[in-house]
Amino acid sequence: MFRYPELLPHLAQNPIQGIINKFHSDYSRLGHHRALYVFYTSLLYYVVTIPDDDETRKLEFVLGEMSLGIKSNNYDMLVFEHLTELILKNEDERHIVGIAVNLAETLSSGPTLPQGTLRSTSPPVHSGETINRNIAEVTGFNKNASCLTLALENEIHGNVMTDFDNFWEMFFLNKT
Repeated sequence: MFRYPELLPHLAQNPIQGIINKFHSDYSRLGHHRALYVFYTSLLYYVVTIPDDDETRKLEFVLGEMSLGIKSNNYDMLVFEHLTELILKNEDERHIVGIAVNLAETLSSGPTLPQGTLRSTSPPVHSGETINRNIAEVTGFNKNASCLTLALENEIHGNVMTDFDNFWEMFFLNKT
């Protein structure tokens, strides 16, 4: 389902083939990074021509933020790989615009749902904390309290604690 239905009639009357052709030429001449920047900037100018309402203004903000983020190297270019493939294969314009808008909204730092933390959150594509947390889960550092209690009791009774590499480092790291 397309999130911005007011964009569809405008897209039907004003195709973005020129923006797609510009992406092709920029991609071959200037590279992936610059081509994406020009693509999102062109989409922003395209959306500005749509009659104004709250949803359109939000879309303008999201596309503008995405364009500036790409220009400032805030995103890993691998995130845009699928979008780039769609554009280079000359897929349907509606599909390309839908993917581009979804990416922009996903990576936007606009209003988000409460995360249960006082720290600012960022998308996983460029968040070292998320990556470290996932590594900790895979390596088993996120043991629950009952497992830790049982393991400590076994250690107290003379059993050897073997399941927890770097236990005390992780214990004190999580306490801070």
